[in-house]
Amino acid sequence: MANKYFKSFKNPYINIIRVKKDLEKNFLDFKIDNNYKEISIICNLTPTDLSKTYKVKINFDGKTRPKVYVLEPELKSLINKTYEVHMFRDYSLCLYYKKNYEFNADKDVFSNTIVPWTSLWLYYFELWQYTGKWLGGGIHPI
Repeated sequence: MANKYFKSFKNPYINIIRVKKDLEKNFLDFKIDNNYKEISIICNLTPTDLSKTYKVKINFDGKTRPKVYVLEPELKSLINKTYEVHMFRDYSLCLYYKKNYEFNADKDVFSNTIVPWTSLWLYYFELWQYTGKWLGGGIHPI
């Protein structure tokens, strides 16, 4: 099943290099660290002109789903139950439903999917703070 996400599943480093090149091309202000096992991206995202700026960290090992965390502001104190805001128990963001194969590590994957999806998630998080309801849809992880 994992190889439906990654053409280079047997060599995850190829996926890491592909992601690094994509981000360097499309997002000059991202801080990118990588090694042979993982790429770590730290960036600031502002979902709308009226939004806060969020410091986000994305970890990707080239073979499993990227893990996206909000570093600042710290969200744990604002959330009672992670499923209320479409998060996993480790407080990583749930950005897509893996059974729909919406994410793969092919060309421009982060600049066209993970980064905009994270910004959209932050937008829905802000709406949740005002309404108390998750309006972003999706299937909530438990």
